[in-house]
Amino acid sequence: TIFWVIFIGFFLTFNTFAPIDIMSLDFKTHVQRHRSIKAQAAEMEFAARHHISINYEEDPVYYKNLSEKLTEILESLADNWEAKVEALRKYIEQIQTGRTTDETGLDPKTQMPFLNILGEYSQKQLPELAQATVEIVEHIRQEVRRVNWGSQIVQEDLRRWIAGYLDDRDLVSYNQLEEVADKLVQLARRNRDNLMT
Repeated sequence: TIFWVIFIGFFLTFNTFAPIDIMSLDFKTHVQRHRSIKAQAAEMEFAARHHISINYEEDPVYYKNLSEKLTEILESLADNWEAKVEALRKYIEQIQTGRTTDETGLDPKTQMPFLNILGEYSQKQLPELAQATVEIVEHIRQEVRRVNWGSQIVQEDLRRWIAGYLDDRDLVSYNQLEEVADKLVQLARRNRDNLMT
């Protein structure tokens, strides 16, 4: 096993090419071209880690969960290469399928990232958080469409509005208001293109 840890480390360190995108239609074929099951596992792990790292800021909670699930697969099936490859295939298929609208009815790309942040900090029930998310995201959409959105003043005004909104509805504890508002504004910055559609 130490050999494979070193091999994967070497592979990740000296592979100057980005891995094939796991969202690519050719991903499965690309992985299967490796004859070695260990090489297939390494390729899938590398591609999954790359996908998580480049998309993490769009939805930190979701991608943190994906990262934890990947670690769980790798640790629990450390020496069982066939089971590891099969588990990684299923894991990647889940990522490729993407999130679908759940019982909240929120959009997976524009609203769920904000709900995920609120859910990390709030004790409120899901329906109340979902409704708050809709209202917060609607306000954020108006703000990110402004010509001067890049201005620190505009973003600070948004942060204050979010903190006030959260406080008025008692959605998060008072000592976490600023932290949550900061995270939501950061998310708005990162997801601006999605929010403008």
